[in-house]
Amino acid sequence: MSKRILFGNDPADDPIRERMRKGTEAFLEQFKFKIPMRRRNRLGRGPYWDAYWRSCVTAAAKQLDIEAVQINDQMCVNTQAHAVAIKNRAVELHRAETKTLSKMVDSV
Repeated sequence: MSKRILFGNDPADDPIRERMRKGTEAFLEQFKFKIPMRRRNRLGRGPYWDAYWRSCVTAAAKQLDIEAVQINDQMCVNTQAHAVAIKNRAVELHRAETKTLSKMVDSV
């Protein structure tokens, strides 16, 4: 039933789709400050996008107990202070993770 409502073209479902859109829009409206979840890989090896950055940003938000939502490739929060705190903590986590990775790769 939900696929039919979300992706169907039946005009009878238009009021339900509109109500769902407004509810989602109202909820997401409070999350205006964005933190990119993709970051160029600076290690010089591997894929173009950094494989660890996304998990570091997510872990930082959980550790700081800050409410955030993911929209496409961005973590969105409701204040600039929260965005800065998450980004700074994610950088710390990322440094620790890549330092550990570098030690493992260098020892091989």
